[in-house]
Amino acid sequence: GWAAYAKRYATTAGDSTVENFMTGAVFPSILHQDPRYYYQGSGSVKSRLMHAVSSAFLTRNDSGRTVFNSSYFLGDLSAAALSNLYYPKANRGANLVFTNAAVGLAGRIGTNLMREFLSKRLTTNASGNGKL
Repeated sequence: GWAAYAKRYATTAGDSTVENFMTGAVFPSILHQDPRYYYQGSGSVKSRLMHAVSSAFLTRNDSGRTVFNSSYFLGDLSAAALSNLYYPKANRGANLVFTNAAVGLAGRIGTNLMREFLSKRLTTNASGNGKL
């Protein structure tokens, strides 16, 4: 019924909120990484596709160098581990942690693909050279 739906909705909202906070603020600040996606906008479809997918694994640090995106991975794992606090006992454990982390990574790749291939159509402010 509605009570079960509300509980599942609340856990999903909690997962999303904690994950966004950890991957977008906490770990990037600690590790000096830039969590933003940089739009490529030019080149072949294959190169843009590779750019969007690799951006889930690579990021820029404060000095502008490309580094492994440990902020996202640590943030995803931390948020997934925290979800063990409010999920039902039957659903807790390592499986929940790694499933939630994998869902976070898949969501990030999907979001990057949408940003790369749809954002130019949705805004007139997207530059085509990947620089701010």
